[in-house]
Amino acid sequence: MQRILSLLAALAVFNSSAVVSAYKDNCKGSSEKPKPEDCQLALDNIYGGEVYEDLAQFSEGTCFLQYDTNGSGAHPIDGWSIKEIAVAILDVCAENGIHGSMGTGNCEECHVKINYRRWAFTGASAVNAVERDQPMG
Repeated sequence: MQRILSLLAALAVFNSSAVVSAYKDNCKGSSEKPKPEDCQLALDNIYGGEVYEDLAQFSEGTCFLQYDTNGSGAHPIDGWSIKEIAVAILDVCAENGIHGSMGTGNCEECHVKINYRRWAFTGASAVNAVERDQPMG
């Protein structure tokens, strides 16, 4: 019996060392809010069946949306997972300004983040997001 308990204890230690620590989810970000419609467009840039790696960015307009591993390697992840976490950030952090980050669970530092961005990119040219909404001429 003692031998079985020792084996189980050793197995528990081995398994716990393989578990990825959770990223500290938060609703922190810029004091400015991205436009919800821009975040919806950013979500539409994520293809569920694709596999993405570190620094994959899906941003649109004032909404910065990115998968980030904080320099810990590529850590591939599917688009469905990124989209699911991004939607959770939008839901959970709505009252705090539609920004935040949540862990993906595939590495200790891996997370999806949403934040406000001042510059909106249209093709190869950068346009100030505030000026973009002003009438031309």
